[in-house]
Amino acid sequence: MEETRTQRRKAREERARKRRAKVRLGLGLVLIALVAFAGVKIIPGLLAPKAEPEPEIPVKTVAPDMEAERWVELSIRCAGDVMAHTGQTESAKRDGGAYYNWENHFKYVAPYMMDADLTLANLETTLKGSGPYLGYPSFNAPDSLGCKLRNMGVDVAIFANNHMYDLGLATTERTVDALRSMGMTVSGAQHAGEDRWQIVNVNGIDIGIVAYTYETPRNGGRRTINAGILSDAAVECINSFTQDNETALDQDLAVIAQQMQSARDAGAQLVILYMHWGEEYQYSPNRWQKYMAQKMADAGADIIFASHPHVVQAIEELKVETESGEKTVPVFYSMGNFISNQRTESLSGDFGTATAAKTEQGMIACVRVRVCKNDGRHEITEVSFIPTWVDRYSKGGTYEYGIIPLTEGFENNEMLNYSGHVSRAQAALKSMTELIGEQYLNTEPFSRSSVSFPKNGR
Repeated sequence: MEETRTQRRKAREERARKRRAKVRLGLGLVLIALVAFAGVKIIPGLLAPKAEPEPEIPVKTVAPDMEAERWVELSIRCAGDVMAHTGQTESAKRDGGAYYNWENHFKYVAPYMMDADLTLANLETTLKGSGPYLGYPSFNAPDSLGCKLRNMGVDVAIFANNHMYDLGLATTERTVDALRSMGMTVSGAQHAGEDRWQIVNVNGIDIGIVAYTYETPRNGGRRTINAGILSDAAVECINSFTQDNETALDQDLAVIAQQMQSARDAGAQLVILYMHWGEEYQYSPNRWQKYMAQKMADAGADIIFASHPHVVQAIEELKVETESGEKTVPVFYSMGNFISNQRTESLSGDFGTATAAKTEQGMIACVRVRVCKNDGRHEITEVSFIPTWVDRYSKGGTYEYGIIPLTEGFENNEMLNYSGHVSRAQAALKSMTELIGEQYLNTEPFSRSSVSFPKNGR
């Protein structure tokens, strides 16, 4: 009996030992699972087969200033001289002068002007606000011409040219006010006491605009434009530079450099300079244009647009050393006539057919640039031009005008086919391509169907 009790006791102890062993094994397995889940390395040999360790992924650390760094790409376009000869104004006249309609003049190029983040054009006429509306030598156009420029996308009206003072200071100031009331920034003229530079914000980037025109030789030490003596008040309102001699020119270029720097100090991250310079009807920039372009590029201009010769001239990309490295400054030495009555029919007797034909040619200068919103660093990514040609034909006793963009398929343009001037437009394209270089040619056709879409939300 005693032996039986002993055997039962030993059996109970053996069963208890086995239960404890099972519990210990279960706890061990749970612990292993928890450790493995937590990403802690398991002691070799506990698990089989041994798992290959996961590769370590480096943690990317971003400096606070780089985190906020943002680059914006901008498309900037500029047209040359918008003239208002008498024939053009007569063409736009409706109901005996009750109003003026410029639609036909600009309808084909309007999409190309609208299709940019910032568009500029040089208005080479005054807007007195009343007639008579005349062309050369004293230009005065209806306000509707300015309205048309705004409606087709011009953001900045350049008003720095040798005809800005044709009707005196009151009309110059009135033109500034009229253009501003239409919603455009005006550069080249301002009221006394105002800054000689402007800043426009484009997609979050502040762009400085500085515009100047050449003067004619001084009269008794007084500055003149088209031989008209500028009053002291006019000097305060008109941005101009002298070409009397190199010393005087350098002094004025230093002033222009100061204006560009003032725009920088006021927050401009990019500076556009417009210069009305050069010699009329010359196909190549002269030494003074080259000299001024380099001086102004060295002084801080990021893009230089220019006109006055009434024919197109070369495009050049200047290289400038800066504290942050080399930068490219595109220079459009002359954008030619955007629209005028200068052409073969009216100028051949004075200048010959070849030169007269070139006054029908123009361009829309195109620049694409990437700008860092943080610090204003920028990179020019494209420099090109859209070639244009001014058509004119007689209809109903008056002339019809139209700017034709010489882009792919232009031979099918309805106005060219009506006037029969396709071959003249083809010759203009060939002439500009040979002069400026095919590498700068932008003949991509406009793809949008409408010319009345809003720009920048306006």
